[in-house]
Amino acid sequence: MSKRGRAAREPYAEYTVNSNGQIIAAIFYGAEVPQSLFAGTAGFGMLAEATVTEGCEYIGSGAFSTNGLRSISLPSTLKEIDSGAFQNCMLLTSIELPAGLEYLSRNTFKNCLALAAVTFHGTPDSIATTAFSGCEALLTINVPWAEGAVAGAPWGATNATINYRAL
Repeated sequence: MSKRGRAAREPYAEYTVNSNGQIIAAIFYGAEVPQSLFAGTAGFGMLAEATVTEGCEYIGSGAFSTNGLRSISLPSTLKEIDSGAFQNCMLLTSIELPAGLEYLSRNTFKNCLALAAVTFHGTPDSIATTAFSGCEALLTINVPWAEGAVAGAPWGATNATINYRAL
């Protein structure tokens, strides 16, 4: 495992690499995951597992847009996910979004072709109408709110059934 960053208080990431030197897992520490930090074009094409630690409030545009991502753990402190943050994560099958999440931007999960289930643990203020566009396998979105509480449903997930008050 190697670290980036100068001090524990500054943002940094720890990486696990395979025998070929490819990054396969990452843990991010900090208040904001910068734009395109873990994008496949930055050498993270094999990144399969990621964890964003408590204290992070924002995930930047394209931050995890890598086709190898299979799972991600998001912190309860997360408030906003920017455009395309998880775009083209072809192997991601499900995601749980924390209760404190306030906003999902446009194309957040665009073309996540294996994404089949999404669970919200809180009620965001806003979800962009294209947050789940191109997610053809997305059949189930579980939400704790009543129908109509968040505008734009199904937010681009044309095949999805929204299970209201599911939690």
